[in-house]
Amino acid sequence: MLPSTTVLLTSRHAFRELAYRVADRLRAGDCLLLEGELGTGKTTWVDDMVSRWGCPGVVSSPTFQLVHHYPTPIPVYHMDFYRIKEASASVLDLEYYLQKKGILLIEWGQNLAHFLPKKCLQVTLSYGQDPDHRLVTIAGFENQERILYDPI
Repeated sequence: MLPSTTVLLTSRHAFRELAYRVADRLRAGDCLLLEGELGTGKTTWVDDMVSRWGCPGVVSSPTFQLVHHYPTPIPVYHMDFYRIKEASASVLDLEYYLQKKGILLIEWGQNLAHFLPKKCLQVTLSYGQDPDHRLVTIAGFENQERILYDPI
């Protein structure tokens, strides 16, 4: 089991700030998997990260296009595997994107987990007791606490 850290976010501002904190720590070649029920904020998380990297207001879910590229200082490839089944995975050519020295942000990655890089940071979003609250679990890095607490 991967080490994990869970935080309760009680405002949109706190959600954005945590997405910024994670964005500030990702580097070329990193892969981030976003998991959670429909409506928990996966695409909003990507929007916040891409905005942090200098492309505000351009994010939409690539559910039907499968991949969106955002022209940030480090190329960002936003993927959504909600509609993908294992038989379709070969058309994605994940190796191509991994070799481009960008950052992969993948929604619904659990649908194709065995096709993904072994070292991915997982961000799982779930509803809190209040409909506007989110529980965010970060797992996958040996010491993921650095993402939450260490200064940049």
